[in-house]
Amino acid sequence: MGVSIIDTQREIILDTIRNTAKGEWKVMVVDEASRKLIDNVVNEDDILNENITNIELITDRRPMNKDMDVVYILSPQPHIVDCIMADFERRRYRKTFLIWTSLLPGPLRERIDKSHNAREQIVLFRVLNVEYFPRESHLITFRDPWSFPILFHPACNNLVRRHMEEMAQKIVSLCVSLGEYPTIRYYRPKNPLHEASVLCSHLARFVQDEIDMYKKFHQNWPPPSNRPRGVLYIVDRSMDLHSPLLHEFTYQAMAHDLLPIKDGDKVTYKTILNEGEADEEEKEMEIGEKDQIWVENRHRHMKDTIEKLMGDFQRFIRENPQFTKTDANDATNLNTIKDMLAGLPQFQEMKGAYSLHLSMAQECMNIFQRCKLPDVASVEQA
Repeated sequence: MGVSIIDTQREIILDTIRNTAKGEWKVMVVDEASRKLIDNVVNEDDILNENITNIELITDRRPMNKDMDVVYILSPQPHIVDCIMADFERRRYRKTFLIWTSLLPGPLRERIDKSHNAREQIVLFRVLNVEYFPRESHLITFRDPWSFPILFHPACNNLVRRHMEEMAQKIVSLCVSLGEYPTIRYYRPKNPLHEASVLCSHLARFVQDEIDMYKKFHQNWPPPSNRPRGVLYIVDRSMDLHSPLLHEFTYQAMAHDLLPIKDGDKVTYKTILNEGEADEEEKEMEIGEKDQIWVENRHRHMKDTIEKLMGDFQRFIRENPQFTKTDANDATNLNTIKDMLAGLPQFQEMKGAYSLHLSMAQECMNIFQRCKLPDVASVEQA
């Protein structure tokens, strides 16, 4: 499947912390926005293992620490610059390593540059270009709920240009992280029906200008590669209006359509573990990239997913016959497999993962049959 953007962003963040003030213990300071970005891909323990004594929020009350260096990883916002200027004024820390998640606007950068206190304390000023949120190994979002109304509501026309410049910066951040200087292609309908049909071409121009500017100031980028030059396609939903109205029967699509999955910063599903046993408990399980069963099966058709789950479990029984008296040939339906899992206390992690996905798959199929969804699909696709 190639490189994972989750792993790429995690390594960028950890390498930056690791190579900042090498060997020295230091405080790390973040803001609400940068913390969400970091927490999305990096465990706090991994950060603390890189000679970080503690992680502080810049908007909280913090102790003076004049004998300790500080690593700031901050989002480029005016109120955050206010906070850091207050830190410089009080000389809260010893030496300052100042790192931004994306490019700092000119007026804010100028404000810092003109400060005598800031110049005395800053030993590193760097932009990470990581302002995006990986959701899957090959899927990212910007978590901007206002993007749609800004781009398509007529009353927001005066906000469109600035918003597209911000989007272009974030797209270029992703390209920089991946080491890609792509050829840019965009969608332009032959017979446009709405004034918003020009948005793809405008965004493509903004991205091209932004990435060319980055290349101008970073001559050694992109790094050498044996792969052919990548292509970035900028499209909008109008080129395919039907897909959002059709229901897929892949595991991921059915799970999100039919089950009470909580889909926020993290995707979770509430299930019952150790059902029928003394230690039965209801638990909210996270469904994400660390869940290998989910990653391997989410894009499979539900029929193939169930067959794969049962096949994998049958293979496990054959390889570990000491943990159950049930013959592997009996593991031919979801209920049987769930009963067999209850007898495997030695494999709690595997047991929990299989229990979760067997429960989800079974509930999907119950709804599928009860609501006669094949008939609905036939109508949709007719």
